Formats: sequence, C-alpha cells, structure tokens
Amino acid sequence: KSVSTLWLLQVLDSVQKNIGEALAVIVIYVTEVLHPSFEKTFELTGFLLSILIVMLVQTYLSAPKEGKKPEAAKGGVRMTKLVTVQDKAAPLLQGVDAKPCETADALPAGAFYGLVDGARSVVGCTDASRATQCQIVALGEGGDAFAAGQALTVLGSVRGPLAGGAGPDEKQWAKDIAVAKEHFVVA
Repeated sequence: KSVSTLWLLQVLDSVQKNIGEALAVIVIYVTEVLHPSFEKTFELTGFLLSILIVMLVQTYLSAPKEGKKPEAAKGGVRMTKLVTVQDKAAPLLQGVDAKPCETADALPAGAFYGLVDGARSVVGCTDASRATQCQIVALGEGGDAFAAGQALTVLGSVRGPLAGGAGPDEKQWAKDIAVAKEHFVVA
C-alpha cells in the first residue's frame, strides 16, 4: 500500500488526487448505503454534493488556461517592414487583388494574417522558395495601397505551406481570406 501511494503521489498532480479522494468518498458512501451490514440510509443531498464536487474539479481541469492563445504558442507576433511592394497586383477573386511584396525579415511558411501599419487587416501567403517574399491582400476598407517602409505585423498563422510548395489557387485564397477574417471579427 505504501509503495502504491507514493507512486500515485509522484504521478498525479494535486487536483487529480483530490478527484480520486472525492470519488473514493462516493464509492464508500454507496457501499455503506447498499451493504446490509451497515445501517446507513441514503441521503440525496450528501450524495449530490459529492457528485457536484467531482464535476466541478473535472470542469476546472478541462477548462482552457487563461492567457494561453493558440497562435502565440505557435510562434507569436512577428514585426517586420515591407521592403518592396510591386504596383502590379495579381487578380485572385472578383474584386480581390494580391500585392507581391518583399519583407525585411522571414515570414512564417504558408498563409498568415496580420496588420499593415497597425491598422489595416491583411492576409498573406509566403513564397515557398523565399521566406521574405509574399503576396498580401487587404481584408477591409482602405484598398490595397501598400507601400515600401510600412510596418507589417504578423499576428498568426492561417495554415501551413501547401504540399509540393505550390502557391494557393483561387479556392485556397478564398479559404485563407475567410479564416483570416474570423480572427478580426469583434464580438
């Protein structure tokens, strides 16, 4: 018994140990009520309180921890500058143009979302062969008038690189834009 108790103390954290104790109390209570040698009557309030404690602790364990953001865990915010922005935009979808750009620093592989000059939301796709080359699309008002020297803040990733290093097609751009827009929706 001593070895198994010490092993459990080492393996489980304190919250899980408390759940185990609460479950043990419930099992002992049910055993005392059902076993004929004990003269204990079933009390619903005591039983429900012990069940409630177990459920509350389980809920606490399964709740996401405050302050953890999935995108930040994957690499966080990256700030860089637009070095060059080509005037000729590549038409992607009806009314949507992507501006080819070069940045001062490497960008995440695949598609990303972020802000230009801290205010204009964009989605971009990094060139598979050069991490400083990308195409960016403005998500909101303000059009696609980007200029060299503007700050680009990459807030997170929309998706990883496509198979075979291919660039996104029209359908993929539509998906990337939709996913990026979800990150900017304010409730």
